[in-house]
Amino acid sequence: MTTRDGVIFNVQCKNNLIDLSRLEADPKLFARYNRARVASYERALRKELGREALLTTELGLSHIEHLVVARFPFANDNPRIIPFSRIEDLSIIAADLTAKPQT
Repeated sequence: MTTRDGVIFNVQCKNNLIDLSRLEADPKLFARYNRARVASYERALRKELGREALLTTELGLSHIEHLVVARFPFANDNPRIIPFSRIEDLSIIAADLTAKPQT
C-alpha cells in the first residue's frame, strides 16, 4: 500500500507457482488456468472493496485504488490486474486509474 497525490493505492502481489512449460504446450490448459487466475484476482479486488473503511479510517484519505500485480503471464482486459512484466508502468497505470471512475 502507498499513497500518492491524496490517493491510496492498495497493491496486492500474487505469486502463483505453475509450470509454464506445461501451459505453453497446451493452449486449452492455458486458457482454463488463465480464466481461473483472472477470476481469482477479480475476487481479491472485490474483497478489498469491502475493507476500504479500514484504510480510509487509518490514513484519513477517501480515494482508494485497488490493484493486483501477478507473476503469472495472463491475458485479460481489467486495468486493475497488472502482469509483473508491466511493473515499471505502474505510475502510468495509476495515473490512468485516478483519471477514470472506479468500476
